[in-house]
Amino acid sequence: MNEHFVAIGAANSYPDIREDKNRMAEAVPSRSEGENQAEAPKTNGQLKEAEEKSRLKDQKEAPGKEEPQAGQAPEIAYSQAKIAVDITEAVGEAKEKKGQVRVSSDEMESLKRLIKSFGLACGINSKIIDELDQMPLEQVVLLAHKVLKNAKIIGAGKVDLARIAKIKEYSDEKLAEEKVRGVVTLVEDFGRVSRAGGPGTTEPAEETDWTLELPDKASVPEQLGRYVEQIEKLKEASQLVQMRRLPIIDRSLHEAILKGEIADDEKAEVVKKVVDGRIERLSMAEAEAAREARKISAPALKEEINKYTDESKPEVKEIKAKFRDLDRRRREELVGDIERHANTYYKQILSGWTPDIDELKVRLLDLAKIGADPEALEFRQWRAATLAGRLDAAVSIKQIFETPVIWEETPEKLNEIYRIMEATDLSVEDMSATINRAIDMISSVAPDTHEGRTVRTRLVKELEAFRAIHSLRIQLERHDMDPTEFLPLYRSYFDDETLIHFVERFALDEKDRQFWSTRDNQAVNLLDVSFELYSQRLRDERIKMNMIEEMTRHGIENPFSDAELRSFEEWLGIPLTDELKGQIKELRMYFKAKMQAKIDSTADLAGYSVDDIWGMKKVITLADGREVDFLKQTHDVIDEWYRKKTLQGASGMIEEDDLAALREEFGPKIAQKLREKLGHEPTAEELTEEVSGFLKEFKGKDFLDIRRRELLEQLENELKGMGLAVKDTDNSIKSVDFGDLREFGTLESIDLNAYHFAWLMEWSSYDSIRIYARNRESQWRDDYDHLVFHQGTNLFFGRQIDQTWEFLHEQNENRGRPKENDVNRIWKSFLPGKHSWMFPQNGLMTRWADFFMTDEQKALVELRTREIMRQWDFDNEKYHKDFYDWMRSVVKRDMIESGEISFGKEVVGVGGKKLSEVAEAMKVKKFEFIDIFIDRQSHKKFTDPAILQDYLANPTEAKFLEIGDKVNEFYSSRDVRLFPWMTLALRAHWEVASKHRQRLFNIRNLNAAAGEGLTDSLIGVGQMDRKQGEHEKRNLFGFSSVGVGGFFGTTPFRRVRQGLEDVRRIAWELKTAPFFVLLGAIWGGFTEFIKQFPKQVFGGGNR
Repeated sequence: MNEHFVAIGAANSYPDIREDKNRMAEAVPSRSEGENQAEAPKTNGQLKEAEEKSRLKDQKEAPGKEEPQAGQAPEIAYSQAKIAVDITEAVGEAKEKKGQVRVSSDEMESLKRLIKSFGLACGINSKIIDELDQMPLEQVVLLAHKVLKNAKIIGAGKVDLARIAKIKEYSDEKLAEEKVRGVVTLVEDFGRVSRAGGPGTTEPAEETDWTLELPDKASVPEQLGRYVEQIEKLKEASQLVQMRRLPIIDRSLHEAILKGEIADDEKAEVVKKVVDGRIERLSMAEAEAAREARKISAPALKEEINKYTDESKPEVKEIKAKFRDLDRRRREELVGDIERHANTYYKQILSGWTPDIDELKVRLLDLAKIGADPEALEFRQWRAATLAGRLDAAVSIKQIFETPVIWEETPEKLNEIYRIMEATDLSVEDMSATINRAIDMISSVAPDTHEGRTVRTRLVKELEAFRAIHSLRIQLERHDMDPTEFLPLYRSYFDDETLIHFVERFALDEKDRQFWSTRDNQAVNLLDVSFELYSQRLRDERIKMNMIEEMTRHGIENPFSDAELRSFEEWLGIPLTDELKGQIKELRMYFKAKMQAKIDSTADLAGYSVDDIWGMKKVITLADGREVDFLKQTHDVIDEWYRKKTLQGASGMIEEDDLAALREEFGPKIAQKLREKLGHEPTAEELTEEVSGFLKEFKGKDFLDIRRRELLEQLENELKGMGLAVKDTDNSIKSVDFGDLREFGTLESIDLNAYHFAWLMEWSSYDSIRIYARNRESQWRDDYDHLVFHQGTNLFFGRQIDQTWEFLHEQNENRGRPKENDVNRIWKSFLPGKHSWMFPQNGLMTRWADFFMTDEQKALVELRTREIMRQWDFDNEKYHKDFYDWMRSVVKRDMIESGEISFGKEVVGVGGKKLSEVAEAMKVKKFEFIDIFIDRQSHKKFTDPAILQDYLANPTEAKFLEIGDKVNEFYSSRDVRLFPWMTLALRAHWEVASKHRQRLFNIRNLNAAAGEGLTDSLIGVGQMDRKQGEHEKRNLFGFSSVGVGGFFGTTPFRRVRQGLEDVRRIAWELKTAPFFVLLGAIWGGFTEFIKQFPKQVFGGGNR
């Protein structure tokens, strides 16, 4: 039709209308500067966009731009209400004439848009609006009439205002539903229904002379006659020419009427109606033709989009990389309009306003070609194709929440919803909104059968459990494991069966069939399998981390001797099997090679051997003044292993330099897998291609991705090994298709949830590799000099709680005394456990370990608890159970560290409990979640800068009393937690205050009398049990180290000690004092001893 196109410009557009004597404004389409007068014909997409811009402009320019509120009469632009006015008027007339009113599907959508936009403000119930898409045509027409009746229509001419006023007067009887139903007909194919009178007309469907209704030119004023003449001339023109010229005539006519140049009478209204009707009919016809054309070319459209989005093509990758480097302003210049249109189309799809997605895709692709210079064209076409390709996702998301016709298929749809939520980084609020939509969908499950009610109840509980567990996980991830303010979340989402309903989902497939192990002939929960693999991997890596800790105490250039291996066994705390010896050897060779490579590539280390540097606390100063820290070199090679070789420490992006090491690590595994796939030994070319493809997939991703990929493959192999099948309700067993499990994302969903559970329960407990200097002997227990820890911020506060002393170490946070951190080194030596655990009972693994342990493990824990209580002189007759429980937590924490307790498959295989079994036994109920996280919150607060860290920086007696304040400072308000802690804490404080305060703070050391006074204060304020206080006084302030049973720590001996301390202090401070002064002091101590001794021998007095 392009041959019929006539350019429209100021000089040739209706010259007889634009005569100088005619005062009408010239109707010239707006053009950007420099645009050619000969304008290319608009595509259907461009016409639609112009129509949308016009609608938005009318809405924006109309008074009252704010969103109308319920109860307020909204103002609606006439351009928005026009179709509703025409149809409502036609319905009223047709009823009297017994005619039929044909309404197109597009017109019906226009009515719905009007109702959705303004219905609430016009008194229509929101529930009715929500159900609008399911309503029949007659009800939609009646609701549109209600909107018109209650709204203020602005921007209409006099004739239209009269029509609107007449419509507002229509009574309920005149537009009764049954009467309207009899006259309206929905016409799906509007493009083939020509209606000379415009929307809502009662004319027949066949095409007629659309200018017939125009008034005779001679019967109208001269100025209006000019318009009639030009409109009649267009009758013989092509449709495209009509589409180009009629909108200009229409705008010019409206402007002339508004300015008063043409009277707004009935004849002018007829002219406007003819023009408007023809414009709309042409638009509808073209839209239908475009849709029909696209039905044929859908494959071509897909191919066009793929041409710009296939990332296997180098040119696509290059465009994507270039686009990523553009700044925000340049992106806006190049593709801003495309992105805005795509966003609008996306919303239209979600709202259901767009019947044809392919049409929107074509619009985006066409838009990319407009006004694009060669440089910009590639960006615009790539971006438009990328965004167009994503529009289908909008339909998928919308459809997924639609109620299934067959309610038994609801579990399948719910599984899709789970996968969408799991694959999307949703906030708690967004996830909650999504779950509410899913619950709405489930509410349609048949309530009239027992089976339907049972399924509905189970699925709702399953969704609520999903909400609870993932809300907890999301909050912890986004707050770096900070447990603060979690109580509202538990109260809102958790109940006693939350864990049960969360876990049981993974026992069934998407068709609600039970997963079954044909090897073991029993039901299987897939989350159990995956969680045990993660737990086993973390446990095994913790053992390797323990090996590395001990390795930092030894040289690694030569194989370890038998004596050195015995020290490994002692440090690991488990028998040194041949397998473990092999791992020690592999690690030694790995770190030897890495350290040698570091030496070879670092000029500053030239001339040094591996053992000169490995584990040595030494700093050398170079000629240029720079310092090289040897222990830092050790740290760096261990940190690289931790980040790149383990699941526990995996972090950072995989770069080009990492591919060689990954090729070496994964090459044999890939070769074996390829061998199984091909059924023969792969050629060198096949193997190279397979390995390269694997590495290509992970380049630029996180190391955690590749480690989790390993676990996913292990899961698949484990499930294949057990002969995974599904058992139906009729007890028939059918093998699963692992291709389907991968395609539908079932395995990925299981892996993701197992990872989240392991991260929540175990990750921060297993963190940290301690580096001990080979050349420094320390008098303190577990006195390490450097640390390697997980670099991800999402473990930050988890480390503060589960690895408190590591968190406070100078290499991490330096929260205690600066530099050497002496106070921390001394203090932690007086807390029990391999690594001086601070409140070990507050770790999730420690607290919940009993639920998973075997009977043999529990018996071993009891045995070790009694032994360690004896070693640490840690018991109390009245509070024996509480002191016992404290030490029992220490023992469990040590066994977790050594790998003797874990939640992994090896423990489950010898009698340990599975996660699903723990859940079913209701061991972890709402209280257990609340209890542990309240304690972790209090633990964090206690170890924050304001309490414990402030005390460690300046350990005075006043601050010591403050940190034991169970109301305001201590982590628990219960004596059963405070008394065991204070027993250990007093010993630590006494060591610092009596022996090191002078050296560290230049403040006089505390003497025995002051120490005893501090203990009495603790007893007096209720921070220590009285009998325990007396016991500690005998141990700390007398001569119990040379006696038996504390006899030499009784009061008379404590007084002698205090007197002797006074003598020593006076002798030091008054070196020139008369001898009798010293003699008097000695005599005072002796007389006090005489007074107290009979009481100790014959009873009475304080002990």
